[in-house]
Amino acid sequence: MKILVVGSFVWDVWGVYESAMFTAFQELGYDTYKFGWNKYFGYNNLFSFNWKNILGYKAQFLEMIKRAQQRFRRGPIINRINRDLIEYANSVKPDLIFIYQGVFLTRETIKALKGTGAAVFGYCNDDPFSTIAPKYFWSRYLRSCTEYDHIFSYRLKNLSEYKKFFDIDSELLRSYYLENRNYRLEKPNEKYKCDVLFIGHFENDGRDEKLVKIARKGYNLKLFGTAWQNSKSYSEIRNIMGVDIYPVKEEYNAAMNSCKIALVFLSKVNNDTYTRRCFEIPATGTFMLSEYSDDLATLFEPDKEAAFFSNADEMLAKVDYYLSHDDKRKRVAHNGYERVMRDGHEIKDRAKQIVRAYEKFKIKGESAL
Repeated sequence: MKILVVGSFVWDVWGVYESAMFTAFQELGYDTYKFGWNKYFGYNNLFSFNWKNILGYKAQFLEMIKRAQQRFRRGPIINRINRDLIEYANSVKPDLIFIYQGVFLTRETIKALKGTGAAVFGYCNDDPFSTIAPKYFWSRYLRSCTEYDHIFSYRLKNLSEYKKFFDIDSELLRSYYLENRNYRLEKPNEKYKCDVLFIGHFENDGRDEKLVKIARKGYNLKLFGTAWQNSKSYSEIRNIMGVDIYPVKEEYNAAMNSCKIALVFLSKVNNDTYTRRCFEIPATGTFMLSEYSDDLATLFEPDKEAAFFSNADEMLAKVDYYLSHDDKRKRVAHNGYERVMRDGHEIKDRAKQIVRAYEKFKIKGESAL
């Protein structure tokens, strides 16, 4: 069976998105190919204009044109991506094309891909129905999603939205952990050893205020992630920790294994009721303290396999309790590890789910003949 994975591949350095799915299919023994459009937008972010270098000015102008096409999903580069993908699919002749967030692809391209004889499946890990994102961000995807043979949803709310707006029966495909990136270590890394850890981006939803409350109580807090300079509490958090806030990158697993409590905040921009870290944290055997959602409470039994909070006061109370009850905290962390292993939330479990959906699709198609 041939599988073609299509997407940005811009975050290959993280190895958790398209490239993770590509590798999972390979490890399951499938003949796997990939088509990424990140290479079409290569530009020099370090460019600085010099009047003595008019060619450099031209280069900067061309970079601006590339950025505009990438942002608004229109232009000759976008057209070339669509043409090249169709050409590549015709050369590979895959059985299944799995498109990861196909925001640049037109309705006509999806039809053409199906014309190669492949089943075309779509998936978005962000919320395509979010009212926060500008309309042009999702416009091409939403116009073409009825052409896909099968749609996977990251979150529960999107299942009803696909049905409501397009009369599509989509399927929930949750995020995952990676067994080669998220696993237990015997000893903590002294560099990351702390009471409370949060790894994630800044979002203006009050998470910074909650972290400040933890730090002010004197707990050893460590924070890693992006965009925290946008927080009004950035200076205070940085001064308390004594270092700048930066992405932890390749030492992510070491950091997760070196804290007593790992926090989870749910993205309001994407209307999340769970997140990838809800699987990554328990996979390391670390205690997880997350914002509560009804969805998460179906994945982990509250105060038995993970702990939850609904506001800042409840979060602080649980931090106090579990840092003063080591045995209880370790037992909950162990139970969370057992649950995530038992239920099957690794990337290859998701790849198997996709293959099962493909097999059902093929059987349905054959029975219709």
